[in-house]
Amino acid sequence: EKKTPYVQFILTVSGPGPDIDPSEMDGVDLSKKSLRKDFYLTADAAYRYKEFAESCEVRVAGMSLGELAPELIGQDVLIEVTQRNSQDGSEIYNDVGNLKGYAA
Repeated sequence: EKKTPYVQFILTVSGPGPDIDPSEMDGVDLSKKSLRKDFYLTADAAYRYKEFAESCEVRVAGMSLGELAPELIGQDVLIEVTQRNSQDGSEIYNDVGNLKGYAA
């Protein structure tokens, strides 16, 4: 809408973290879930994208923001997911908070 440049990653979920009670996952098929994370590429927000790349052990120095995206595809990451209700309370949305590289 606002034409702000950004890069979007589609994230597939391989499993819950150790902080999730297994009983909370009853009936949940994570293989059918995907999430997305947007990083805005403005001067004020680009540091978040660079911090994410560095957490994935991607060399950021000397690279443009556009050159980082191909280096991040296929990386293992830890995803912080929070949930929120729609304004009318009829739906629940998953939001990606923090995203960090994870050496599997």
